[in-house]
Order: sequence, then structure tokens, then C-alpha cells
Amino acid sequence: MKISSLILKEKFIEIIKQKKTFEEASDWALSLIRKNNSHELNWDKDEDVDTIFSAIIFLGGVDLINERGTYLYTIDDVRDEYQEIFHEPAP
Repeated sequence: MKISSLILKEKFIEIIKQKKTFEEASDWALSLIRKNNSHELNWDKDEDVDTIFSAIIFLGGVDLINERGTYLYTIDDVRDEYQEIFHEPAP
């Protein structure tokens, strides 16, 4: 499977616009980690690997629950992380 920053940006935007749940995004990101571990994940050599994996790791844990039983992250946190990872304003 080939992954790109564009695909990851789209996943963040789906969460921000509440078209995907935190759980759906986390499941998807964890599937990418599994694919990477089995050498099935590819990306263009022009892509920044740190950006790709920073995004995947964040999305993989986006559905974490805190001790109060609520999500550790909010939509605003996802928006902030988008800006931090991709160095551009989130939509």
C-alpha cells in the first residue's frame, strides 16, 4: 500500500469535519502500522518520512480515553496537530 502526506491530511480533515470517528481513524492508522511492520507500506522518496509517521502515530492514538472516560484529544487538538505536523493551517 502506498501512503502519502495528502492521504494523511485527508484523514485529519475527515476527523475535523466529523466525517470519521476517532475510532475509525485510529483503526485505519493502526492498519498502516501493521502494513509497515510487514513491509507492505510504501511512500514516494520525495515524501518526508518523519511527517508521514508523525501523522500515523498521532492518528493511531487519537481514540485514547482518559481517566474520566472521555477522549484524551478533542477536535481542536486534532486541528492543532494537523498544523504542527503539516506546517499549514487546518481547514
